[in-house]
Amino acid sequence: MLHAKLLKLQANQKDTMRSWRLFLTILLVLLSGPHLLHAEKIVITAPQTSLLPHYNLAATALNIAQGSNIIKLDVVMTKDDQLVLLSATDLAPFTNIAELYPERNREDGSYLVFDFGLEELQSLQIHQAAAPIDPDLQTSHYSSLRISSLAEVLSFLPQIEQATGKTIGIMIEAKQSWQHQREQKDLSAAIVQHLADFDFFLPPQMVMLASYDPDLLKALDSALPDLQRQKIQLYQFIDFNNGDEHKSQEGARWIGYDYQWMFTKFGLRLVSDYADGLGLHPEFIYDHNNQPIRPSYFENARLLELKLLVYPFDHLLTTGQPGQNEALINDYLFTASLDGIITTNPKVFDDIITTKLTEQAAELESPKTPIELFLENAKKEQAETEEIIKP
Repeated sequence: MLHAKLLKLQANQKDTMRSWRLFLTILLVLLSGPHLLHAEKIVITAPQTSLLPHYNLAATALNIAQGSNIIKLDVVMTKDDQLVLLSATDLAPFTNIAELYPERNREDGSYLVFDFGLEELQSLQIHQAAAPIDPDLQTSHYSSLRISSLAEVLSFLPQIEQATGKTIGIMIEAKQSWQHQREQKDLSAAIVQHLADFDFFLPPQMVMLASYDPDLLKALDSALPDLQRQKIQLYQFIDFNNGDEHKSQEGARWIGYDYQWMFTKFGLRLVSDYADGLGLHPEFIYDHNNQPIRPSYFENARLLELKLLVYPFDHLLTTGQPGQNEALINDYLFTASLDGIITTNPKVFDDIITTKLTEQAAELESPKTPIELFLENAKKEQAETEEIIKP
């Protein structure tokens, strides 16, 4: 009688262990997602001025030659409704426009891109708005370089892809849409038209559109054909409320846009209705003591399947202290689990991210994961129990 009870107890224990193994196997599969294995991180190369003025085709080619897989293109509209690669609307700081067109400035002295056609813009000499890092590149003018149009770059990319054998992704940021609105320029319509013209050449899931203006992104979301929208990602950038990237009109005045609603749970859901991701300042993620500011916000963003990018970031990097840079990148891309970063120095990030992902892969391939150790200990306990209850 006692022997039968012991056999029944053994059978129950075996069933329990099988159930635990099944549960832990399922758990391991579930945990092998983003919590244990981070997906490939996105590194986007932003326009940079350390080597060449970034508003031309030569700088784009240089970024690709240096290993960039995704390049960011800042665009604004011209007088004749063309899109050109510029990060600002005032031409005076980086061209000789005041010499060629001294009478065409506005009352405040500015020479705005909206007052000049593409042909006029491409007749200008361009130079660095800031001094280049390399002392051998102190030439103030680049007479052979000119402002490039977005159409030229989109035509150029397939040739580069054919020559290099790799697919180049692009992020197009619509700059200062509020100024376009003030000038009655439809920036979203121009972008949609360009994407339609070059749709055949654009790689699926490798095209991103970004803006600080939620209304512009909503217009893009509505205007893009369904099939095209499925392969294009929209990113809502969030700035400080006193920033110049986006403003709202109050009467005759333009004031800094208030982004505070986007940091609410309800606002985040509204953003997810038209956008696929967010671009956030690092100051919105960690405070000055390196403590997470709003962890629940990022959890909610992930539940809504929004990708998270940090931008701008380069001002946090230090020279001569690679360990500190590695710690920073680890904090944002792995501890905070952000999906990617926009930088003017992709090489720094590529090396650190590759090392980190390699380490993670090695840990997962280790024969003694925490769950395997748990199962091993459970087996030992079962064996000890069976030894005790042997008749």
